[in-house]
Amino acid sequence: MPAASDPPLEPTWEDAVLAYVMLAATGKEEYSWASDVPLGLAAAGEWSELWRFTLDAVKAADSSDPDVFAFIGAGPLEDLLAHAGDRFIDAVEAEARDSKRFRSVLACVWQHGMSDALWSRIVAASADERPA
Repeated sequence: MPAASDPPLEPTWEDAVLAYVMLAATGKEEYSWASDVPLGLAAAGEWSELWRFTLDAVKAADSSDPDVFAFIGAGPLEDLLAHAGDRFIDAVEAEARDSKRFRSVLACVWQHGMSDALWSRIVAASADERPA
């Protein structure tokens, strides 16, 4: 019998994104398998796919749950920015201009080894959502 945290037999991309958001929202072990998806993308250097996963998770998240935004921001988005931020900062800034929800997620990112120049752009892009 599979463990409660095992993924569905053949999880789709959407299954993984929704399970990741449910893990963030509920903390239930049955969704814990989904955290391996963004971690695996980061470990493999699949930065474009990690960006796609992050955007899909932001769209799937309940806009009233700051814990979910923090989970996404301090998880896959922070990993992306810490390792490939210079490649993605223009797209991050564009998404932040267009989406308050994304700015809320971006405000949960910590500097985590990013250059000061990159960090200042992140802070500016999420300024209206960052705590004072």
